[in-house]
Amino acid sequence: MSKKYTYKDVNKAVKNVMGYMSSISHVWGEDRTLKLYDAFFKCDELLEKYPRVKESYNENDIYYDFCDMEYTCFTEWMKEDNIEDPRVYVGRTSTFYLTNIHDNKPVNILYNLLSEIYPSIDLEFNDDLTVKPLTWSDYYSENELIEDSQWQFEYIVKDFIYDVKKYMNDAVQVADYIDGFKKSQVEALEEFISNENDNLLANDELEKEIELENKIQFGCEVIAYSM
Repeated sequence: MSKKYTYKDVNKAVKNVMGYMSSISHVWGEDRTLKLYDAFFKCDELLEKYPRVKESYNENDIYYDFCDMEYTCFTEWMKEDNIEDPRVYVGRTSTFYLTNIHDNKPVNILYNLLSEIYPSIDLEFNDDLTVKPLTWSDYYSENELIEDSQWQFEYIVKDFIYDVKKYMNDAVQVADYIDGFKKSQVEALEEFISNENDNLLANDELEKEIELENKIQFGCEVIAYSM
């Protein structure tokens, strides 16, 4: 005989899910942008250490080249790791949330999760996240409604937490990537500028060598012609 799930079972499972969501609230509850403010405000200071780059770039161009490169790396990382982009932008701004479930009210977050993951679930919940008693019918008893809703109870109890974690997984990875990079953005910018400085200096040396070889070649041709 299969287990019969109760309101208490559902409430316990929902509490478990919402506890998990609370533990990753930094992922879905914060609005974000990809703008690298720390790197932008540090750029001029860094350029003083690399004069060859400073003389070759217009103001802020090296910063924007850096941002373009890092954004490409970010999008390519998502593709390579089969991560579905979880960004949901706010209107036409550069601000976004990760996933579409953010809300200030816990019960709305619960409804949003169910809507995204299993829209067929039509249970109703109180503000304290407890399931509302199934007493809406004039034709069926509460016990009959509970029996008829066992498939929903069972899903909430047995599978909901796993599907929520699966649903949030891409957002968690993207949040970790963005947060980790923002912590090291100044160091990453300096490395980018340093590498570009080395490339420019190496190119300068190569051009000098080519110019010298051309002069030598031209001198040899002049001597040969005059003989």
